[in-house]
Amino acid sequence: MGNSAESNTLDGTKDEAIYSKETAEQADEEEMKDTFDSDAEDEQQKKIMACGETVERMPEAYRNLLREVKVQLANDMEPGKVLLRMSPSLVFSTDDEEIIEAENTRMNKNKRLLEILMRKPAKAYESFKEALRADQPHLAGLIDNAEISNKAFQKAKDELERKKGFQEAGSQSEICRLRACLRENQAEPGRDDKLQITDLAQSWHKC
Repeated sequence: MGNSAESNTLDGTKDEAIYSKETAEQADEEEMKDTFDSDAEDEQQKKIMACGETVERMPEAYRNLLREVKVQLANDMEPGKVLLRMSPSLVFSTDDEEIIEAENTRMNKNKRLLEILMRKPAKAYESFKEALRADQPHLAGLIDNAEISNKAFQKAKDELERKKGFQEAGSQSEICRLRACLRENQAEPGRDDKLQITDLAQSWHKC
């Protein structure tokens, strides 16, 4: 009987060791997955910056609002339709889509989609809403209603609009300066004005 008790104790210890090992391995896998996602995001940002684009990451207030409605979206959203609708906007890369589609249930696909969406630039939020509005307007309405009562979201939205206005004004000012530079450098007769501006932009320091 003593041997039986000792055997049970050993078996229990062995089971605990196996469980701990499996838990540790699962944690390592999750950590590696998060690291991979983070690295992929960093690489994407580097590519965008290399192209000379200014990217405004989705504000925290936007991400918090999506978290508020995450349960309803995860339960009811149709991920395939969302990805299809959003494909022209290039919000999700091919790798993103594969990661989402690899999930084993519709709910998990939706959770992964939202998780990746929150790491995208600010404009991805509006693209996402428009995709929902096309096929599942009640979900777009859910987000609209959440926005109305969320002061932090409204503040972040106003800030983005303000920055967008400054950027547009800056672009217009740059075009005017380029045109002036074009005149000073004696524009080539008959040549497209826009093409000459593009050429001059390459040697901006001369003006």
